[in-house]
Amino acid sequence: MKRFKHIVVALSVATLFFGCSKTVEDITDARAITFSIPREWPGEGVRTKNGSPTVFGPDDEIGVFAYYSPQADAGSTSFVANFMQNQLVSFDGSVWSYSPTKYWPTDGSVEFFGYFPYATGHKVNDGFEHKCITGLEPLYVAHTDVKAENGKVSGDGINESGKLQLSFAPLLNKVNFTAKAKDGLFDEVETDEYKDCRFLIKEFRVWGFYKTARYNVIERDWQICETPYTKEVPLDMTSSLDLKDMAVAVPGYKYDPDQGYCTDKAVVIYEGSDAINIFGKSAYFIPMDGLIPDNDPGFEIVYVVLTNKAGENDYKESGIVTRSGSLREIFADKNGLIKKIINVNLEFSVDGVTVTRDLTDYIYKPMF
Repeated sequence: MKRFKHIVVALSVATLFFGCSKTVEDITDARAITFSIPREWPGEGVRTKNGSPTVFGPDDEIGVFAYYSPQADAGSTSFVANFMQNQLVSFDGSVWSYSPTKYWPTDGSVEFFGYFPYATGHKVNDGFEHKCITGLEPLYVAHTDVKAENGKVSGDGINESGKLQLSFAPLLNKVNFTAKAKDGLFDEVETDEYKDCRFLIKEFRVWGFYKTARYNVIERDWQICETPYTKEVPLDMTSSLDLKDMAVAVPGYKYDPDQGYCTDKAVVIYEGSDAINIFGKSAYFIPMDGLIPDNDPGFEIVYVVLTNKAGENDYKESGIVTRSGSLREIFADKNGLIKKIINVNLEFSVDGVTVTRDLTDYIYKPMF
């Protein structure tokens, strides 16, 4: 399935039969739940420490909650993490490990809820809290149920090899903000003053999204969204911009406020270059159930226009330019999770900034 990025966590179960005890903690003869790499995987991976995973790599960590019920067919009406409570499971590039070791019950059911990346302090009591503080916090989750009866395990999460699989899928809208200069930027300008031009992005803010929300583990949907970012109190993503040193990015430029060269670091956009991600990574927003009243999604960008005469390094800065625009058409009427990567394209011209959107599929990748 290529619409989602699924990452498979394989928990190796040596056999499908367990010990004789029917309690959760006092299981002496049962087999341990262990994490291992599937033999068929060649072992090629990409380090993804707290990033957007295509595959997991060394030092990646997931958190796991698990709810045990003594009744295998009771049906899930609540989720109380009484079997695993934000269990840290870490990957060293070869083996997944955790402590203390947990064992399978002989009878009953275990419901698993996993998330990536791991963070301390998370709790689950029917719901999982998420905060969008920087706008760059990814969140991938997985659910599965396993039933045990007379020492035999079964369920959708058990594959043909007897391994328990957690398939991680994105739970937030994943957004790439890219920027480029319009082609033929100054074709109609006769003066040679604008033969070379760069746009220096210095600040970026968004609004119309929620800061906090609660994901209902039972209904598997976002609920209780709170504290919207507004135009008056926006999500300021300036500190996350992928700023470059101007002296390196623009040959001949020297930071000198007294001479009008007032930009030491910026995201540098120039004509003829490919579109670049202004943060160097994806942003993540809590899915909206419709638009926030009086707060349509929007953005504000602050930049400087830098020009110089053809063949010279005598730069001229236009001063601070502030532009705002709507993201309504990008997110309007898209209730809940948009199950694709959202590319927000910012195109700079002498008249300002225009915004377009295109969608790309999540690409399936195995976990390892």
